[in-house]
Amino acid sequence: SVGCRQIQDLEIPCVEVDPCGDAQAAAEGAVLGLHEYNELKQKKKPVVTAQLHGSAESEAWHKGVIYAEGQNLARYLMEAPANYITPIKFAEHIEQKLRSFSNVKVHIR
Repeated sequence: SVGCRQIQDLEIPCVEVDPCGDAQAAAEGAVLGLHEYNELKQKKKPVVTAQLHGSAESEAWHKGVIYAEGQNLARYLMEAPANYITPIKFAEHIEQKLRSFSNVKVHIR
């Protein structure tokens, strides 16, 4: 996580992460460490993508990325000002994120 943040400061677009025996934990740490709320900032940090170094544990890596992206979505919704993420925008944002899943139905009231 710390290494990925330092890479982000160097404005390098991609970083390969060694799984060190636990690809899921490595993916979660890398993706969570790279999260930054830039929505309303004048100067945005460059987006850095984390990739698995090697391909032995790609399924566990993918699972860790999904978990971390879910947590980052929650962070985004939490950190946004209330006048920016209104209840209607909140519902629309969640509906858009879940649209690609066929087994999930969203009911907005």
